[in-house]
Amino acid sequence: MKHLCLQLLATVLLTGPPLLAKKFYPDDPLTQEPAPINVDHLQSRELSRYYDLFSHTLGKPGERNTKRHVIRSKAIDTLGDPMDGAWYTKRHYWKPMTNEELIRGPGGNTPPSMDGPWTIVSAKTQGITPGFTMMDSKSRRYYVKFDPLNNPEMATAADMISTRFFHALGYHVWDT
Repeated sequence: MKHLCLQLLATVLLTGPPLLAKKFYPDDPLTQEPAPINVDHLQSRELSRYYDLFSHTLGKPGERNTKRHVIRSKAIDTLGDPMDGAWYTKRHYWKPMTNEELIRGPGGNTPPSMDGPWTIVSAKTQGITPGFTMMDSKSRRYYVKFDPLNNPEMATAADMISTRFFHALGYHVWDT
């Protein structure tokens, strides 16, 4: 009887944890997000302005965590890590970047072409500093903005520094 109890106890202890373990699939963990769905033929529809006004003024639109329902993060793999995709790429945390890569940031190695004229495409319409969008002779688009005369490097320095931080963290940001 003692031998049977020990055998039963050993069976329960050895088979219990695998039953509670997370299930992984052969391709886990995923490293890439699935490709985005084609949305070329979407139809637009007009929303009621009154509904929008009252919904956002009196209500709380969107999903919210509650004690009974916790909203899980999206675009993560089975281990809880973010996947490479449309908004994020694993960079400095997973593979430390060199000082040169951190200083260069995104882009930084494709200045406007000097082989031909530059064409101003549009004016900068947002923010308080003047600027414009231009295209070089190779049809590459560049955004140019200027700082106020009394605060040189005010906005451009903040853009350059924050862009490099967010690029190192893995986010897709504008080339500087």
